Amino acid sequence: MADGPTSLFDAVEGVAIQGYDAERRVFYWNDASEALYGFARAEALGRRLEDLIIPEALQDAVIQEIDRWLAGGPPPGGGEIHLKHRDGHLIEVHSNHLSLPDESGAPRLFCVDVPIGGQRVLEAALSRAPGAGAGRSHDIRTPFNAILGFSEGLAARLPPSLDGDVFAGDVVGDETSARELSRVLSQTVAALGDTHGALDPKPRTVEAQDVLVEVASVMVALHPHPDNELVLAGLLGDVRGRFDPFLIKQAVAALTRYALANSPKGSPVTLSVSKPQGFLDTVLFVVEDSGPPMADDLRLRLLSGQPLRVEGEGRGRRSNNLDQLAVAQRIALATGSLLTVERTEAGTNRAGLGVHNHPIQTESGPSQPGES
Repeated sequence: MADGPTSLFDAVEGVAIQGYDAERRVFYWNDASEALYGFARAEALGRRLEDLIIPEALQDAVIQEIDRWLAGGPPPGGGEIHLKHRDGHLIEVHSNHLSLPDESGAPRLFCVDVPIGGQRVLEAALSRAPGAGAGRSHDIRTPFNAILGFSEGLAARLPPSLDGDVFAGDVVGDETSARELSRVLSQTVAALGDTHGALDPKPRTVEAQDVLVEVASVMVALHPHPDNELVLAGLLGDVRGRFDPFLIKQAVAALTRYALANSPKGSPVTLSVSKPQGFLDTVLFVVEDSGPPMADDLRLRLLSGQPLRVEGEGRGRRSNNLDQLAVAQRIALATGSLLTVERTEAGTNRAGLGVHNHPIQTESGPSQPGES
């Protein structure tokens, strides 16, 4: 088993994510965790954290940190650590921890682990990229967090379009990595509204639940003291799709930022994903908040595809919220996703992103959506 992703782009698109309950038992273990630590999902589910990837010398300290969290303290701190592979050798990762309750309020801890090598390469490249002066939070380090933090500084002042020549090979190590990182940043700038760039989705088979956990980690990292609580609903099913994970994460993150700004202080924002009955070729991401309803004219513009950015509009709170909706709108149009906004009977706002599963192209023709 390899200790990390095979390319820089793999590192940006997927990280190892595990979910543990209050008894430290695994309820969520994604494909990237299998690849990084060597335990198959069936082996990991139901087992305790310390019996899997925690070296023996650290087990007591980890259990004590989790007990303090359950007693009302902060979640275990993140940082560089050596964790254990199934065969016994150690893997150096930056391990991040998120405390995110389920819809019933039960405590759950998520670990988001990134191999150190890939993270260092990405941060070094971003530090030398155009607009590198933009602030980036590393309270929780993930590749997606680094890119989204980078994009926050670009939103107010878009740079020239990025192309394959922006990053020389000596910036990120080799020509392939330079091309991959340039593509990621180009897509970020295009999502922000750069008229010189175009969104170019690259579908792959994705565990849809990972999108929600990574988006939540971005919200915690970039806004470390939010007034609102994020809640992840479900996550016990095996929901997969075939879509561009980087673009869809950006769209869900934009809808989540809008919901957090719109929701009353102390009111939770709920993220969920499902496969709607009768629509097996669609993965539905939902962001729900209890704030005031969206104005009818804005809702009409959003759903009809009319541009949301108003020429000359100030960059205050309202404009920034419009920018978030505009990002979701652009990505929905580019990926063929269905964007919906509705007021529920319970008085909440329900924003949905119905993502179409792209078929896998084979020599004999496209296979069924979601096949790997």
